[in-house]
Amino acid sequence: MSIWTQYREPKFIPECKDTSYLKVMLNKLKIEVDYGRVNNEWDRNFINGCYSNLHGIFSDKQKAKIEELFERY
Repeated sequence: MSIWTQYREPKFIPECKDTSYLKVMLNKLKIEVDYGRVNNEWDRNFINGCYSNLHGIFSDKQKAKIEELFERY
């Protein structure tokens, strides 16, 4: 079999995850933290940690918590 007729299956297909809605929510939450409108220290630390990892991958629990905080603040 020649290399031109071989069928190769891709080894890795990256999963497309649209996280633009998370970026919008985290940007808004970061503004709230910067202006001192978030009183809970754990919430502030969580928002700052997620904001610093903005281009990373978030777990389902983190996504749910970001959405909950967005609704609250």
